[in-house]
Amino acid sequence: MDEDGLSTLKRLLAERLKGVQIAAPETTEADYDAVFARLMRRVRLLKEAVMRNKERVEDRYTDLADQPQGRQETVLANSSPLMLHALAHILMRKSYEHRFDDVRRSLAMAQLAYRAARAVARTEQLSPESASDLVGESLGHLGNALRLNSDLLGAERALSEAETELDRGTRDRSLRAYHLSFVASLRQTQGRARDAADLFKREAAIWRLLKDSDKLGRTLISWGLAACWTGDTLRASRLVREGAELVEDDRVAFVGLVNLAEALARDGDGFQAWQLLCTGDLLSMTAEMGDGLTRRLRWVKAIAYRTNGELPYAERLLTAVRDEYIENQQPLRAAFASLDLLAALAAQGKHGDLIPLAEATHRILVSEGLEQKALAAFMILHRAALAEQLTEELAVKVANFIQLCQHNREARFE
Repeated sequence: MDEDGLSTLKRLLAERLKGVQIAAPETTEADYDAVFARLMRRVRLLKEAVMRNKERVEDRYTDLADQPQGRQETVLANSSPLMLHALAHILMRKSYEHRFDDVRRSLAMAQLAYRAARAVARTEQLSPESASDLVGESLGHLGNALRLNSDLLGAERALSEAETELDRGTRDRSLRAYHLSFVASLRQTQGRARDAADLFKREAAIWRLLKDSDKLGRTLISWGLAACWTGDTLRASRLVREGAELVEDDRVAFVGLVNLAEALARDGDGFQAWQLLCTGDLLSMTAEMGDGLTRRLRWVKAIAYRTNGELPYAERLLTAVRDEYIENQQPLRAAFASLDLLAALAAQGKHGDLIPLAEATHRILVSEGLEQKALAAFMILHRAALAEQLTEELAVKVANFIQLCQHNREARFE
């Protein structure tokens, strides 16, 4: 049929069909059920596929974590971009989870996460902005893990690079909030409590805007603890208590309440400190805290015992805590616990026990490179102990000042 004939046929058909209504087939309830069943089957298959992929990634993570570095490089090199992307996020999460109980493993996981993120960025799997987000996020976790392992210069470099990457990224608010948290934690470790409090305040504003109550609770606790070291215990108490009500992880609430209890006990408020410590005891029964956190709880309990005049209990607990820190090769923590033990011994007039303990503490503080003004304050205590003239008041004042110096370098010993 030529072109003219085809055109004529189309015209005739259009005239015949003019005005004719084609009824839609009647839809029954069974038809809807069939469509819904097909949809649910597709959802189920999709969920199964997601679970299979998640299990594959978890298996790859487990394999990766237990291998030497050379093997790790091989696993990363032979992973697809999608697998590397998932690995980076899993490794970041694992690094953050280990921050309480195993800081070395936390660092190893963060280093692997950064390498996986860089590997993804070299592919075309993500847009340049999303790749920068991923690398920036991994650098933030790396900086935090370096801080926990006392590499503050390395942490500063990693967090500075993270900020550069995030500025190139999508400007995701949640990633910016996480970054503020890591930088604030570093400032706190550097003894810049006021800077840390300002950063935590900015982070809290973001989580309020995003309506994430758990993240807001964590940030309020951190902000409150920074406020402790600036001397604003009233604000600190309000922020930490509010945050502890919001967080979903009992360990986070535990850390916040115990650290606030320490600040209150050192400030002489033993009653409020004990209230918080009782809550800490309850939380330790519902969640696995690990030896490090339970030891921290016992240390703060001992400080509260001393504040309340229950000196034999304080002495026994502090002696056990100090010995455990020595056994776990944490000499600086052992020295700080010894400072509180010196106060408990001085309050009981046990001058014979003070001299050897003061000498041992002096050796640790010097070898660990304690800040000069903190060491100068300790030397006042040291001389008084050697002269058998150390009082509880002086010992408490020096112990509290040295702890304050770790968080607020603006502090001055009067």
